[in-house]
Amino acid sequence: MSFTVEQFEDLLRLLRERPEWRQRLLEALLTEELLKLPAEFKAFRAEVLGRFDRLEKAQARTEERVGRLEEAVAKLAEAQARTEEEVAALTQAIRTLEARLGGVERELGRLRNDIGLQTENVAADVVEYLLGRKGYRPISRPGPLEADGELDLVWAVESPAGERLWVVAEAKYRLKAEDVLKFAQRFRSRGFRERLKAAGIPGPYLPYVFGIAADIRADEQARQLGIGLITARG
Repeated sequence: MSFTVEQFEDLLRLLRERPEWRQRLLEALLTEELLKLPAEFKAFRAEVLGRFDRLEKAQARTEERVGRLEEAVAKLAEAQARTEEEVAALTQAIRTLEARLGGVERELGRLRNDIGLQTENVAADVVEYLLGRKGYRPISRPGPLEADGELDLVWAVESPAGERLWVVAEAKYRLKAEDVLKFAQRFRSRGFRERLKAAGIPGPYLPYVFGIAADIRADEQARQLGIGLITARG
């Protein structure tokens, strides 16, 4: 049996007039899997849209976290820059302070040397004056000597009886009992006496300790040890 164009047109008209027939015709023409495709596609589309929505929200949260992280990194970099500037400034300040401290130390060193030299000069003048009043005449000029540690002052004198003696003196700006004891121990040691003789200072000796100022214990120590103690006052 042939199917004419007129019959096909009639079929289309009937399908338009009877929508339920269209469903039955589709069920007859299509497989069950194909019939389910529109509904499955709709569900798939909804799922995909849902995933995209969740992805957009997650991306927004990530971008927000990244923004906060970038801000934190920027603040950290700024703080680090300030810290580096502060460290640089502190380093420069330390260098300046060290330079100034070095200058102060050098100045103190020069001052100590000046005080030591002036103390030795005063000691020589005072001891010479007092010995001169007792009839001692200087034969050589007072000066320092290296012998097991520096001796501040050594010089030869002639006694009123014509005997050649050697003045051996230690000079301190502020004389303490410990200074007197150390000088006495060093002066009385055999090795020290031998080094003096080797330096052309055979003795006999007149040992003195001198101080611009001397405490009471230093004076007592000198008397006990038999060492002459002289101050700027005599």
